[in-house]
Amino acid sequence: MNSIQPRPKSIQSYIPLFALLVSLQPIAGVSPAFSQTADALIQPTTQESESTPEYEIEGSSQLSSDEAFTGEVFHYTLTLSWEGQQEWLSLDPPEIAWPEEIEQVDTRIKSVSKAGAHGPRGEKSFIYDLTVKKAGKYDLPDVDVEILFQDSSTKTVDILGKTVNVTDRPPPAGQVMTEKLKKNGWIIGGVCALIVAAFFFFILSNRKKGEVETDRPDPWEPVEESLNRCEALQKAGQAREFYGALESTLIAACTLCQGSAPRKLSDCSMVKKLEGQVQEDFKSLSGEIEERKYRPDQPRPEEMERTQKQARKVLSSLKQIYQERGS
Repeated sequence: MNSIQPRPKSIQSYIPLFALLVSLQPIAGVSPAFSQTADALIQPTTQESESTPEYEIEGSSQLSSDEAFTGEVFHYTLTLSWEGQQEWLSLDPPEIAWPEEIEQVDTRIKSVSKAGAHGPRGEKSFIYDLTVKKAGKYDLPDVDVEILFQDSSTKTVDILGKTVNVTDRPPPAGQVMTEKLKKNGWIIGGVCALIVAAFFFFILSNRKKGEVETDRPDPWEPVEESLNRCEALQKAGQAREFYGALESTLIAACTLCQGSAPRKLSDCSMVKKLEGQVQEDFKSLSGEIEERKYRPDQPRPEEMERTQKQARKVLSSLKQIYQERGS
């Protein structure tokens, strides 16, 4: 026959008894140690779970500068700050719908924790690198930043946007002068060519009338001096000025040879009298000078040096034609 074993009682079943004994302590003389044990047992067995602390979160925005140039990168920073431990927050960079002309180049995150008099203080910043294609005044939009806490609760912080004024970057002083030369260089060269041509035409007219004195300077000397100036421009790397001066020099030489000033190099009738490679060099020079009026790229130094050598050969042949014509 199976015997029934008595069921052991849990300690909870004795709590009422301990409570009674504690209440009778002053009368029954129960020891203080026993009283403390009873108090511990009477305490509730469950504890409240730790709750997510309430944060006072502030949001702000800042521009590296209220003024920017087109094509220049400037920085737009959104910052959240609060008192408490930063690890309670899980936060990704907010996506912002920028105006059409603004391009987002990069995004960076910066976190800072500080110890203050009232406890730790945290900051988290999102730094946007931006650039603008077109000048104008742009309003950067307001941003709603959603913050996720560890207990899956959320909080939204509103951050007001900023306004940036974008202007075109002024060119350097040297570039301004270069642009003026690019724009007006060939006009100046043309005027110089006409002046030189008029000078030579005056000399030729006096020569035909027998009014030129025997001690007059050689009419070809200005051509040589102009060629030397071309060489100086070539060595200095001033391409546009070099080709403009070279055209004026060749036109002046053609004027001496044929007795009238051609409007452009391709109109020079003396080309037919040049022989072989010299004639090819003249045509090549004429085409290259005309082409360089419209090409935006900078010629290589060796190209300019080769052009200078061709010009010397051509001018040497033209000088010979001029001397034969005058004899």
